[in-house]
Amino acid sequence: MNNLKNIFNNKINTFVIIFTIIIFITSCCINIHRYNTKMANQKNILEKTESQELNYKEIFDDVEFYQAKYWEIIKRNNVLLVLGDMNNDQITDSAELSALFTVVENKIKKDNYYFSKLKNIQKKDNAETQIEMSMDAEAYNNSIDEVLNELYKDIKNTIPTDDFEKLKQSEIKWLKDIETYKKVIDNKQLGTIGGIVYPYTIANMREFRTLLLIPYLKNKPNSKPSKNQINTNIQKSDYLGNWEDLYSQRATLHISNLGDYLKAEINWSSSAVENTKWVFECKYNKENGNLSCENGEEIETYPVVNGKRVYGAAGEPDGYMDNTVKSNLTATISIKKGNLKEALDNLEGYIGDKDEALKFYKNMTLKINSTDLSKCVFVK
Repeated sequence: MNNLKNIFNNKINTFVIIFTIIIFITSCCINIHRYNTKMANQKNILEKTESQELNYKEIFDDVEFYQAKYWEIIKRNNVLLVLGDMNNDQITDSAELSALFTVVENKIKKDNYYFSKLKNIQKKDNAETQIEMSMDAEAYNNSIDEVLNELYKDIKNTIPTDDFEKLKQSEIKWLKDIETYKKVIDNKQLGTIGGIVYPYTIANMREFRTLLLIPYLKNKPNSKPSKNQINTNIQKSDYLGNWEDLYSQRATLHISNLGDYLKAEINWSSSAVENTKWVFECKYNKENGNLSCENGEEIETYPVVNGKRVYGAAGEPDGYMDNTVKSNLTATISIKKGNLKEALDNLEGYIGDKDEALKFYKNMTLKINSTDLSKCVFVK
């Protein structure tokens, strides 16, 4: 009996030992699998991160390389400023510029949201008067600018901070290059035709820059049809009245009816351009809600005594006289509703109280496309 009992106990012990061994081996296998999976995941994450960082670096290098090629071509013979028949050099430059656009476009997926949106912007060719042609040129330029700004903000919210900081410095340099090239346009003294040449020139620069930046968001497909948005919320009457500049807090803008046009007059109360004003004749565009302004003048107002200009505090003047400093100025003015907070957040150097501004002013701002007023944010 005892022998049977011992045999039974031995079998139980053997079973326990075998079962323990199986559990131990299984546990080891599971742990090894988990460890290998964890290491593989970490490796994938590391490789993905390294690859992504490398891609952003490559994209940035492409931006710098192709942007330099762009400036090299257009500055060679001012190919974008050609008004009549091209000479042989300009024909060569134009073909080279077109080829450069093609090279950059071939790096972009054609179903990309921003690429589709950019390509849906059409130039109008049915204008009959010069002011209509200028309005069409400004509208085309503004449409491309809106796509570029939307893309830039999307990139800012997507890529790592260090990569965006590099791009930001590149953007600042690009804007300075545009301002430098604007002097070339001014020196051409194109007169009223400059109101057509300048917008299309800047539009070309912005279009190329947009194409260069799209690869930062190359995996963003076009999820919805892209159409030119018609701004039906902005009426002609929205522009009328007095506006203040929040940036400098020294300029005021008054917009009033002038027959078929609107008159926009910007006066400086104190600054480096004290007693200077800009006066424009503006046409309201029902399609996009913008004002296209031509025949503008930069006017200097000064006190006179006995018909002569008075400098300093040399007594009470008899009156004031206007002297046109610059003529044939053009600008585009557009109202942006519901973006006052965004405008204030993006306004570097604003010294006012943003919360107070939001309480006091209507939630709308004026955007003016003019070099001298690039930082102004007008509100009323």
